[in-house]
Amino acid sequence: MSQTAATELSVAEFASRARAWLADNMPRLDPQQPPRNGRDDEGAWQRARELQRRLFEGGFAGICFPREYGGLGLDIGYQKAFDIESDGYEMPLILNVPTFTICCATLLDTGSEEQKREHISAALRGDEVLVQLLSEPSGGSDLAG
Repeated sequence: MSQTAATELSVAEFASRARAWLADNMPRLDPQQPPRNGRDDEGAWQRARELQRRLFEGGFAGICFPREYGGLGLDIGYQKAFDIESDGYEMPLILNVPTFTICCATLLDTGSEEQKREHISAALRGDEVLVQLLSEPSGGSDLAG
């Protein structure tokens, strides 16, 4: 589904397309064998990137992110509809924090146009995982020291 096609759909039509696409393209969750999700598990990160790539190629990544940075540019109603439809499917949830909710959001607020175009679109494609490093001078993890 192209960005233009997505913007022409009502929320209900978008949800219907998402329902069909998810059934054909994303793995169902198996309560007997939960997906790998440990943050110290390289395989979990690779799986999340693979799933993110699927979402992007299917036209369901970055639903609320601006179109100029690789998203669909839709409002929150579309994201909520997708969230409802994706319940019960394996999703790349470990990418939500920090990649999307911290790093990409910060880039949207403070990044240069070049940074936004390069890193947000790469994260939406599953090509990059963005992280946040903190320096705590009085906490023993001072990066500068």
